[in-house]
Amino acid sequence: VVYSSLGLWLSTWVKESEEAFDRGEDFDKNIEYGLIYTALCLGHVVIIIVSGYMQSAAAVRSGKSLHNECASRVLRAPVSWFESTPSGRLTSRFSSDVAMVDTQLAIYTEASFTFICTLLALATTVCIVVPAMVPVMVVAASVYTLLCAAVDRSNRAVRRMANMGNGPVMGTLAEVSFGRGQTVVRSMRLSGMYAELLNTRLDHHSGLLFTSASLILWSTWVAYVI
Repeated sequence: VVYSSLGLWLSTWVKESEEAFDRGEDFDKNIEYGLIYTALCLGHVVIIIVSGYMQSAAAVRSGKSLHNECASRVLRAPVSWFESTPSGRLTSRFSSDVAMVDTQLAIYTEASFTFICTLLALATTVCIVVPAMVPVMVVAASVYTLLCAAVDRSNRAVRRMANMGNGPVMGTLAEVSFGRGQTVVRSMRLSGMYAELLNTRLDHHSGLLFTSASLILWSTWVAYVI
């Protein structure tokens, strides 16, 4: 709301100043308009700081809650679950996935919230200043919503497969990382087999990650075109 008010107030200020200039009159309200515009800018800054702090605090609390819930579920899981679940998948959940939530949730939440608010403010300002853009905004918003839904569904499926592919990689590393495992591999001359197995699983995992990144970049490009 404050962001839209900034644009509308500046537009009104410029419009009245030009009208006074066309009439050959002196525009003596610059100080009044300037003070109000400065107050709106300061209010916008305060709102950004407060909202950023609240989003960061909420992200930290949600990450802590998610970690505690995951740990509680794993500690209460039956023995059969540990026997059927690869150790690499369990390690991946409590390493890369939880670390991503802890380090990137606040950043992505703030960026998404800022983008949505800025987009709504710009769309509202444009529609008020140029009413003919309303149908264009409606069509563009509909296409963009369908694009986000399709990319999100596809990316979630690819990321799920990538997370599942990370389990075999971590499991292979766990098998050969301990002293006893290294002794067995070297004594039985299985180094080449494990190296080839690790390379194959890494290629599969990296390919899925590349596909996920390509989907995001493609959707970003299409969004810019829209």
